[in-house]
Amino acid sequence: MRRTNTLIMTALLASACAHAATTAPRQHLVIQSGQSNMVKLHRLCAPDMPMRAKLEAQFPNDDFLFIDNAWGGKPIRMWVRDPSNPVAPDSELYGVWKKPAYSGVFFDNLTVEVDAIDLETTDTVTFIFTQGESDAAREMQAVYEARLTALLSQVEELFPGKPVRFVIVQLGALPVIKPERKPHWQEIRDAQAAVAASKPNTVLLKAEGLEREAVDDIHYTEASLRTMEQQYVDATAEFISATGDK
Repeated sequence: MRRTNTLIMTALLASACAHAATTAPRQHLVIQSGQSNMVKLHRLCAPDMPMRAKLEAQFPNDDFLFIDNAWGGKPIRMWVRDPSNPVAPDSELYGVWKKPAYSGVFFDNLTVEVDAIDLETTDTVTFIFTQGESDAAREMQAVYEARLTALLSQVEELFPGKPVRFVIVQLGALPVIKPERKPHWQEIRDAQAAVAASKPNTVLLKAEGLEREAVDDIHYTEASLRTMEQQYVDATAEFISATGDK
């Protein structure tokens, strides 16, 4: 009888250890990048971080890390490294009071923050990119599409062997205020859709129906930004669920 009890206890312990192994906390990195609408969303949500709270509620056993990589009014070339330009030292990275000195500087800023993270314990990466308004005044579709594709490849290279989900937020309808200043707006929208369709693990979030501020018809209202944030949460949660148990 004693031997039987011992065997039962051993089996229960082994089962408990196996269950603990399968439910060990996972770590998820969320990178929020882009220009002014992402900056505005970050400032709106920074005090209570509702996106973090919502994800933690859905995945209570997991840990979440967030990186803010957004700057207002900047074209996509500031995120894309140009092989013809040398990478500047850390002292020249873009800061609050410094103007960007070279193409790819914002990506170099991101690299510095990623280097500070223990990637061995990182299970998933979600890269959210809300950008394109600045380029609508200057870039043709082919140029923007090539640069966006290059940026996503750069991000992948930061996380070798890790599952990466890309979330591209497509520009909404053409602004009605001074539309002549955004001659390539639809072309940027088309480029964003083309990259999302061709790049595996990429989701295109559409902004149709979201309201923008009347003063410039570029920046989204607070209510629309909160709707957009929920879209970020949904896209991130779906990816996390698809890559492992909650």
